[in-house]
Amino acid sequence: MLCARCGHYLAYHATHCPQCGIWISGQLSQGQGASVPNPGLQPIVLSGTAGNLRRGLLAEASQRARGEAPAGFYPAAPVAPKTHATRWVIVLGLVAVIALASVMLGPGLLRSVSGGMAESAPAPSVFSHAPAPSAKAPLPAGQVLPPSATADQAAIMVNPGLDASIPLVVEYFDYQCPACRATDQVFGARLADLARKGVIRLEFHAMTFLDDNLSNDSSTRAAVAAACADIVGAYGSYHRVIYANQPAKEGAGYLDSQLRNDFAARAGITGPGLQNFQKCYDSRATATFVAGVDQAAKDEGVHSTPTLRFNGNDIRNKLDFNDASSLDRVLGTTGR
Repeated sequence: MLCARCGHYLAYHATHCPQCGIWISGQLSQGQGASVPNPGLQPIVLSGTAGNLRRGLLAEASQRARGEAPAGFYPAAPVAPKTHATRWVIVLGLVAVIALASVMLGPGLLRSVSGGMAESAPAPSVFSHAPAPSAKAPLPAGQVLPPSATADQAAIMVNPGLDASIPLVVEYFDYQCPACRATDQVFGARLADLARKGVIRLEFHAMTFLDDNLSNDSSTRAAVAAACADIVGAYGSYHRVIYANQPAKEGAGYLDSQLRNDFAARAGITGPGLQNFQKCYDSRATATFVAGVDQAAKDEGVHSTPTLRFNGNDIRNKLDFNDASSLDRVLGTTGR
């Protein structure tokens, strides 16, 4: 049968024309190739926007059923996979907040207290710092390196020239640190003896962070003086003299007259050696080296003094700070 409106061929039981969208109420009679509505029944035609939409949808459905692409129809473009941009924005935001908090608050004061230290012993000194570039800048004019400075300029080797296979003991300290003095009183003589015998290699890292904590510059001046003493071959003895004369009150500091004259005399520096030592001290010729030693220790993760390491391992918790012989037990040097 044919649609009464557009002439499109209709199935016998069709309820609407797929071509023009007209709805047919009731049955259509088929007669000799002509489509004639039953008497009294009129087609229901949707008009206006709703009618146009309905007719369009029905026409598309009919064309799809026949395997035809509706007019104006194009396959949908593939959808790009989601990249979860929102998730990355949140993650990057959290990283930025953490970085900002680290800059504002700083690394803080990190304490590392030796479990073996006696309760009556002074507490270790602590500090905070900002990392510095690792590259070594050339020494400014007038600055010198102590002859016993390590190759990386990060310490003074108390007994240089030994084979690298010999066990290494490293001590980090500050000349104004009471706990460092207490440690030296217990273990200093034995360490010096083992170093003199070549049983161990002994590195000293003089730090100066207590200058900031105590609002003076005594740690720096003492370290400069000790490095100048190395220039005249008296580093070890001068180092011990500084500790022996550390003020009872922390923060009282050292006088220039002590560092320049008194301590030098007690360390056995005399004659031309004394003149060279005093010239070095007066011009602060080792100040750049001292600053580099302090920064290198901080960059190595040393957060308190005293810190003692044996072949790279922290040994403070293994030592009994009331028993000098505990050092030999930890180092395995008993009887040597």
